[in-house]
Amino acid sequence: MGEMMLEKHKFARSLGTAVALIALLAAFIPARAWQNPLAASFRKDKPDRISSEKILQAVRTKHEKIKIDAYLNEPVWKRALPADHFVQQEPDEGKPATERTEVWVAYDDNAIYIAVYAHDSHPEQIRGVLARRDEEPPSDWIRVAIDSYADQRTAFEFGVNAAGVKEDALWSDDTNRDKNWDAVWDVATRIVEDGWIAEFRIPLSQLRFARKGRRDWGFQVSRFIYRRNEMDFWRHVPRNANQMVSLFGKLTGIRNLPAKKHLQILPYAVGSADFAPPEPGNPFRNGAQRDYRVGADLKYSVTSNLTLDATINPDFGQVEADPSEFNLTAYETFFEEKRPFFIEGSNIFNYGVGLGDGDLGRETLFYSRRIGRAPQYYPDVPTGGYVNMPKQTTILGAAKLTGKTATGLSVGVLEAVTAEEQATVAVGDRRYRTPVEPLTNYFVGRLQKDFRKGRTAVGGIVTGVTRRLPGKEFYFLPTQAYSGGLDVFHRWHRDEMMLQAKLVSSYVAGHREAIQRLQRSSARYFQRPDARHVHYDPSRTSLSGLAGSLMVGKFAGGHWRWGTGGIFRTPGFEINDLGYMRNTDLIIGFIYAGYREYQPRGIYRMYSANLNAWYGSTFGGEPIAKGLSVNSYLQFMNYWYVNLSVNREFSVLDPALLRGGPAFLSPGRWNFWFGVGSDERKNISGGIFSGYSVSDAGFWDYSLNPRVTLRPSARLDLSFFLSAS
Repeated sequence: MGEMMLEKHKFARSLGTAVALIALLAAFIPARAWQNPLAASFRKDKPDRISSEKILQAVRTKHEKIKIDAYLNEPVWKRALPADHFVQQEPDEGKPATERTEVWVAYDDNAIYIAVYAHDSHPEQIRGVLARRDEEPPSDWIRVAIDSYADQRTAFEFGVNAAGVKEDALWSDDTNRDKNWDAVWDVATRIVEDGWIAEFRIPLSQLRFARKGRRDWGFQVSRFIYRRNEMDFWRHVPRNANQMVSLFGKLTGIRNLPAKKHLQILPYAVGSADFAPPEPGNPFRNGAQRDYRVGADLKYSVTSNLTLDATINPDFGQVEADPSEFNLTAYETFFEEKRPFFIEGSNIFNYGVGLGDGDLGRETLFYSRRIGRAPQYYPDVPTGGYVNMPKQTTILGAAKLTGKTATGLSVGVLEAVTAEEQATVAVGDRRYRTPVEPLTNYFVGRLQKDFRKGRTAVGGIVTGVTRRLPGKEFYFLPTQAYSGGLDVFHRWHRDEMMLQAKLVSSYVAGHREAIQRLQRSSARYFQRPDARHVHYDPSRTSLSGLAGSLMVGKFAGGHWRWGTGGIFRTPGFEINDLGYMRNTDLIIGFIYAGYREYQPRGIYRMYSANLNAWYGSTFGGEPIAKGLSVNSYLQFMNYWYVNLSVNREFSVLDPALLRGGPAFLSPGRWNFWFGVGSDERKNISGGIFSGYSVSDAGFWDYSLNPRVTLRPSARLDLSFFLSAS
């Protein structure tokens, strides 16, 4: 719902909505624990105590080969002692799991082997739905997570459902789960007469760890039993804990791993042909276009916890394409990173400058899609001429060093050089080449140091972009763009209280045309005739600014939650040469209070309610966001649920609506949302979700979205959606 609001009410509405989303998400999330059992603990509440420590001993194999087939007939599985005694998080928190789960761990010089035997008294009801990798269909799941850094902040997760669908994810900062991370590993599953078995092989090359000394690793296993909506953990994770990796149990016995320096070199040669109907007169559309590329990727383990990645003219031809879009807004679309080189170790480079989810939550100091972007200049073509434009900029070379030392220092350094791209122009029989993107160098450096077993972290980041402009037609691009930031994270009072703060500066320089373009851009609109606090200066050759964010509050423990914070960006703040940002010139503050009850009683299983308020203005005092919202969620004992939200947005000014004209007075608005849904574990489930909005000017709109899901078998889901507005 927050995403709909962000798109619908544009800039002034977006600010308030995005701020509110920090606190509101829990009120709108239905009981879909099957979607992410390991992460679901951040959406639930209950006891304040953490269960006692759990320890599992890993066994070294004795020159025996383990076949990944889910039969567990190797001698090592008989020597190893299992971990069991899982504890429910859902539905009856703190009680023993209704079905027994056993876990064994073995290892050799090359890999970690994990066997999980999920006993089940009704194996015919085990559910496994086929899907693509990293999707999370409604199924029985087993997930294992390994904190091989032993820093209580970072973990590598590997999961599989009963049908053998794999997923993996990278945990960072204790609670952030990134599913874009992909590793190379093996797993096999098998349904047996009293349950199902999952057998994993995880190469040590896919983990990061310190070989010096003897350190226990963090270890966690979760199991989800779909038909019962039951989520079990080996080491109990309370619903009210705003933690994950720091609550893992311990994996001991892993020692004397060989100091291997893994080197992987993957050269490639690709030829492609594009066949399309010829276009009369166009020499570049003659029915067939051919392309040839060569390059190589390199991965080298400098140490067991530091990895060097390098690439020369990388091949991204197999990367999933971006979704098609038709963007009529003043802001560019944010696209997720899907290129493997940039995904590996990306968690260390994450440095958001916004708040919440949606558009503000995506704004970041490092947006890797800038590297290898589509050319930014389109050449003038004479009448009757044709142009052949490159689709993206060639990455001549890139290198990246990422990892974390045994002392808790996270390191990330990335440098990339992109080519001067040229387009080919044809006019009659004459052809010539002209630049469309300058030679560019990109740099990012990041350090972060953990203290107090990961409960405190202090870090910094620097970014830089330099361009060599080939001619005056490129003066609209800055020649230099730099930014730097400091950040601190601190958790205390039984880890219930949390503080996050960031301070960032930016500097951009170039020819007057480049700075004129930035001053007139949709991020600031300095040319607005009614803006008294900013001034459009066509003679400027640089732009600089500051930004910051602060959030503090009680985000775990007990029934009550509260928080407050805000962000600011001065008018001259600019990071879009290597980052992603939509707006500057803003000061936003918010407060939040919520109550959660997850002790079943009477007809309800759980409920929550939140109250939120926010206010935002420009540095000139113009109000741009102002509102209140109340949100509630109730789940019944039969797993039906209902949610209700009321949102009041007061009249504010929208500086961006007229795209450089005077600020537009946007009338206040009431928004209402209501939804009801049935138990999604059933073979037939559904729900109705509706919204209604009316402005103080008398305009109104509505939406109605019913849906039905049919599950005729354990391996087939059919969903039907309707939408009216």
